[in-house]
Amino acid sequence: MERERFIELIRRSINDDLVFEAFRSIDRADFIESEVGRNFAYKNRTIDLGEGSSISEPVLVAQMMENLHLTGREKVLEIGTASGYGAALLSKCAREVYTMEYNQNLAQKASKRLKKLNIDNVQVVIGDGALGIPEASPFDAIIITAACRDFPPALVEQLVEGGRILAPIGKDPRFLELTLGLKTYGRLFYSKPITHCYFHPLVSEEKGGFSKDYLERLLG
Repeated sequence: MERERFIELIRRSINDDLVFEAFRSIDRADFIESEVGRNFAYKNRTIDLGEGSSISEPVLVAQMMENLHLTGREKVLEIGTASGYGAALLSKCAREVYTMEYNQNLAQKASKRLKKLNIDNVQVVIGDGALGIPEASPFDAIIITAACRDFPPALVEQLVEGGRILAPIGKDPRFLELTLGLKTYGRLFYSKPITHCYFHPLVSEEKGGFSKDYLERLLG
């Protein structure tokens, strides 16, 4: 019953049938280790994973995916694997998914979960998300589930002409605006902010990310 209410919440929050069906087929509880966390699997709230990562509110995740306008034929790059829940959802909406995670422990756990669920069109890559995966590019869409100071130039370079890139952007990871970029004639055009949000920072010395020194000065 609780999961049914959860699915109905997603249905009311978006209009994209492909994204909705992904939420129906992928159980959020499968991506939560702690017993306490599983108590909130079907609530619209963030679940902390520790290690500087979390599973975002499902309604926000659904809205982010909807703004990518996926059809099931795309190759998608996700930055910020965390538990693997987002990658699993994307696997139902895209032909091929690459997901990047800088934390090796989280990446390995996510990979095992995806394998257990027989999801075979997702590749988990360990590395600096701001650098992307040049050898696997270009990507039709890129979704960043970590706070960025701006769209990382390396990721924009790896986006196809006409592709979409979505990220929470701001100078402070506590105050972010979810922003969509559309690549046109080699340039990136920004949308109006979709919503305000909070995400853990994309820790990187590369442009677009938050360097450790910057975060120390900002957060103390």
